[in-house]
Amino acid sequence: MNKQVILILLSGLISLMGCQQREAELDIDLLEAQDTVRLVDPDQDPSNSWLSADSTVVKDSIYLRVRVILHNAPDGFIYEIRWRMLTVNDSVLKTDRGIFSPEIYLEEDQSKDINLYIPVDNYIAYGADLSDDDTLNYKGSMRCEVWVYGSTPREYVTSDTVKFWVNFTLD
Repeated sequence: MNKQVILILLSGLISLMGCQQREAELDIDLLEAQDTVRLVDPDQDPSNSWLSADSTVVKDSIYLRVRVILHNAPDGFIYEIRWRMLTVNDSVLKTDRGIFSPEIYLEEDQSKDINLYIPVDNYIAYGADLSDDDTLNYKGSMRCEVWVYGSTPREYVTSDTVKFWVNFTLD
């Protein structure tokens, strides 16, 4: 082969490498989350309040706002958000999800805000309270993790996981 043919082939190869499609990304650009869950116990006795169905002590759910941006794809959808609640010792209290119907449509570099309430029940609050200092004293903390799933015409995409802490306080 002569040098001209080799140069033409090399320039074509370099050109093709420059056109290579990059992997699509879903980024959580903003996270706003409620950091406190209020509890109430009329008789102030934790031993009879946490796990009985008729004695609810949790007064709040966790309000969450995330902004999600799609990168490196002409368009795509967000179809699911997941969250996990963990004790201070990293034991999983609960993992749950929300499915969007219809899916949330995004174009490249477009962002959408997702607002939701994450429910907190007695079991979760009990586990967070007990794991914090091995006593039931209404002073627990838990870590929450949130991530989203989406798809583009070429691939499925998962965002990075964002984390935040929630504390419990007695009203």
